[in-house]
Amino acid sequence: MEENQSKPEQFADVAALLRDEIMECHQSVLDLFTFARRTDGKINYAIQMDAMKTATRLMQASATAANALKRLAGTRHTVSVEKEGDTTPHKSKTNVPDAAAA
Repeated sequence: MEENQSKPEQFADVAALLRDEIMECHQSVLDLFTFARRTDGKINYAIQMDAMKTATRLMQASATAANALKRLAGTRHTVSVEKEGDTTPHKSKTNVPDAAAA
């Protein structure tokens, strides 16, 4: 019996799928932290802690997806973190082979 080795269309570009998932995780984490930090008194402490726990799980999932993306040859994923008052330039990380090293 011959096995079909072709990939389903929706998995053709795994790197793009992982990048999208990472960006969605980052946005969801920001939204959850914003929700959990509300000070208007309309949510209770238990709900705030559940939101923080969920944000933490999403951050772990994002790190796992970023690690998987890093392992794909020839992919690049850049994450920018901005801190107020920080003007230090940060070097982008990539696993694309450097042309000078080749």
